[in-house]
Amino acid sequence: MKTTTSRIARITCCGILLLCISSCMLFLSGMSESHATSKPLSKVKFTVVKTQADTVTLKWKKQKCTGYEVYRSTGAKWKKIKRVTAPRFTEQKLVQGTYKYKVRAYRNHKYKGKSKKKYGKFSKIARLNVTGPDEGEQAPSVLAGTTVHFFTPVNVHLPATGPGPLDPNEREIDYDPSVLMLPDSYTDSAEPTRLVIWCHGAGKAVTLDSSQAEDHVIPQYLVANGYAVMDVNGLPPDFAQKNEIYISDNVGSPIAIQSYVRAYQYVTENYNICKDGVFVGGASMGGISGTNLVMSGQLPVIAHGALCPVLDTYNEIWKHPWNYGTPKAALATLYKFPKVAWQTLYMESKVKGYNPVNNNTTTIDGVKYTEYPCPVTFWHCDDDPTVDAEVTKAFVQQIKNAGGEAYMRSLPYGGHAPDEVGEVLSDPSGNTNYRGKQLEIKPVTEEVLLWFNSFNM
Repeated sequence: MKTTTSRIARITCCGILLLCISSCMLFLSGMSESHATSKPLSKVKFTVVKTQADTVTLKWKKQKCTGYEVYRSTGAKWKKIKRVTAPRFTEQKLVQGTYKYKVRAYRNHKYKGKSKKKYGKFSKIARLNVTGPDEGEQAPSVLAGTTVHFFTPVNVHLPATGPGPLDPNEREIDYDPSVLMLPDSYTDSAEPTRLVIWCHGAGKAVTLDSSQAEDHVIPQYLVANGYAVMDVNGLPPDFAQKNEIYISDNVGSPIAIQSYVRAYQYVTENYNICKDGVFVGGASMGGISGTNLVMSGQLPVIAHGALCPVLDTYNEIWKHPWNYGTPKAALATLYKFPKVAWQTLYMESKVKGYNPVNNNTTTIDGVKYTEYPCPVTFWHCDDDPTVDAEVTKAFVQQIKNAGGEAYMRSLPYGGHAPDEVGEVLSDPSGNTNYRGKQLEIKPVTEEVLLWFNSFNM
């Protein structure tokens, strides 16, 4: 009797155990069905936003998802126009007008046997001006007189030893907002347009819909006179936020230089831009970005021109912080300066190759000789309270010592804005009509145009 009772108990226990296992398997099956890919979807990030004639092209960073939903608006209301599985979308045969697009990722999953969708956040809104079908062959280009915003992919990983060759085994790709301003004379297939890379200062970042270049009279004057102007932020926004760096403070770092080079490659491959040489310009922090870009030797630079340029990471960023000290903090983070007893220490070895006053420089008997790859002119006010004019004078002399062609246009007053010194010129040499706006040209703005023009044979 005890044996029979014991056997019944064992059978009952086994049955309960099997029931539990079955229930667990069903539960796990449900989990795999609805939660196997439970990692939240990210906000869609555009990498290409482009128009040509009656066509719009959008591309974005790929995600692990089922697909993407594309919405379009030409007024106040949004309409879902397409679902796609690839991270790109093209719409053709559009009539002239302004179009807005936004995209979100979605993922299919099952819950209690029913199919549902999970959505990520919408992308930023892409605003595009469409000219409509190209009806005549005489127009220079549907892109003439337009501004193109795009993203440049960069590797934001910096080796622990500081700047130098990036490790291909530790790639961390992020996307840097970039801008290209095209002149009215731009053509798709005739004479290519000469490019000026204009490096922005710390005052304003390049974003998907705005930039310092678009608001500044010098780039506007250059575009009005037939040049294309390009700039990049030099600091991907997600990377900046993650590392607590102010969005516009790229301080001419290796990330910024890489972004300028890749953006130049993209622009010359996809637009009718001269490939035999480029001009480099900029102001303030854009001075160190432009100078490091020129001295990197990665682009065929014809000539360089900059206003009140930062040229010394120690004396002009670290020792004399400006803009509330955010560039100094960016310098410490981007170059991984060490901390000792809660104090961050500046290390020249960390910025080797990216501190202009010491880059490509030899010292003999206390005299510095700097090899500079191209002719350069700097404009600087003697009373500049932000960037030391004496550093600029010394740098120009270093280049001259080595036999290079370097000039400095010193202005006795004007602070940190040499382009605002003097009266508006009554008869400037160039066209002053920028996309329907009449520009007021002062002496330094005129001199920048003349400097670049002097190299166009």
